[in-house]
Amino acid sequence: MSDKRLHQLIDAWRDDELTDGQTSELNSLLRESEEARMTFAAESRMHSLLHSAVAASAVERIAAVAETPLSPHHGDDAASYPSTRTSRTTSRFLLLIASTTICLLIVLLIDRQRIPARSAPQVDPTLKLAEIRYARAANFTTSDSAGQAGIRPLEVGTRLAPGIHSLNSGFVELDFFGGTVVAVESPAILELISQREARLVSGRVTIDAGDAATSFVLHTPVGEVLDIGTRYGVYVAGDGETETHVFEGEVDIRQTTSRQSPRRVEADSAVRITTTGVAESLPVSESAFPQASRQIVGLLRYGDFEPVTNLQVGRADFGQWGGDICQVVGERQGIRPFSGEGMLLFQSTGQNPRDDRASPTAASQLSQWIDLTPYRAAIANGQVKARLSARFNRVTGDEKTDSQFNIHLESFDVPPEEAVQLRTSQPRMPRSRVSYDLLSDSDPESWEKVDAVLGLPPNALYLEATIFAFENVSNDQDASSEFDGHFADDLQFELFIEPTGSEASSVR
Repeated sequence: MSDKRLHQLIDAWRDDELTDGQTSELNSLLRESEEARMTFAAESRMHSLLHSAVAASAVERIAAVAETPLSPHHGDDAASYPSTRTSRTTSRFLLLIASTTICLLIVLLIDRQRIPARSAPQVDPTLKLAEIRYARAANFTTSDSAGQAGIRPLEVGTRLAPGIHSLNSGFVELDFFGGTVVAVESPAILELISQREARLVSGRVTIDAGDAATSFVLHTPVGEVLDIGTRYGVYVAGDGETETHVFEGEVDIRQTTSRQSPRRVEADSAVRITTTGVAESLPVSESAFPQASRQIVGLLRYGDFEPVTNLQVGRADFGQWGGDICQVVGERQGIRPFSGEGMLLFQSTGQNPRDDRASPTAASQLSQWIDLTPYRAAIANGQVKARLSARFNRVTGDEKTDSQFNIHLESFDVPPEEAVQLRTSQPRMPRSRVSYDLLSDSDPESWEKVDAVLGLPPNALYLEATIFAFENVSNDQDASSEFDGHFADDLQFELFIEPTGSEASSVR
């Protein structure tokens, strides 16, 4: 912060005109800067002397009036008026009272404003607020609240205490124990205050606070940003000018120089605030900020196969299972669902329950489409992987009981309806695919798990997730029930987006 701003705050304090935001700003500056504390102390002493001088001048004027001989009224006794010596004694007494009162008022004012005359109280150096969960080419200099300074090793798992942390090079992800993840790109200076509070002195960060239950406060030179279940980026320039870009959710920005209500900034919006309090809108730019790794869940619907799950015979859709004849059931043939009250029962390799002939295929499959377009920027940069997992189980059966299950992921650069047509009419292949088989055991108590991970190519826009039960031992002729008792449950899907620096960073 500039000397001009410091003197503005001190002037406001001296005139008893500090707002709550300015009080917080001045307190923060005094905690952080020895030079600022010295300046404030000098100004405070001068303020006290000036008040004392004014008080002394007033008392001297009173004393001068007291020392002026008064002409007694006609018939009054002159001896009843104070003598010159008595007046001088009174003036000294009044001067002492005035000076003492002024000093007491200054002490009370300082205490009311809660501005420390000395350094801020020491914080327990054993207290940890965040953990490094990712670091790349990073050089971190720390000056914690206990006064300890030095370069800390930036290994994954390193825990950070309250204090000022300067990232001189590279990129780090901080996992705050309050539930917020902060991506920091060098050069940056970040002060950790609590598990849900930090101060960005300079540099670029991205805050991923999750939902509103884990709200995070980020202080800046021009105010503070409070998230409302959001992900946003903040840039603080060398002169304190601050930009806030909201990618998801909303934030409230409370300006230091304004007594107005906080400014609400919604998703896909950005605002710049100068050190003088001028605010202007900007085009939002996610690529201008470092991005933390992200795990996106909830894109696959009804993977738990609870009783409310709707299964569609025929083509799959977004958020809708479709494929061959299957059924959601509860406990069946001595096998209980892996979790909840329901599980999937594979029944047929065909899609027509009235057809008495066995399907020419040897697998019962169920699919669901997933829309990847909201993540196309990260996918285009080659930063996204998709992961599908499922659990399978079957009855013990006999030597003719089928045992093969499969999970499958395919990505496409065209919508589902076009992808299906191309796949059946031309030798058009998906952008990428991955498939994993399971030859299951014969223990009905064991739910065996299969995982598949697919690195998404740059042009991937849509993904099809599929599970299979194969007739790998005997292709039954009963089209209505071609399996002895084969089940699936607990399907989990997630996108993993790798961390990256901003477009201006050399650390990608």
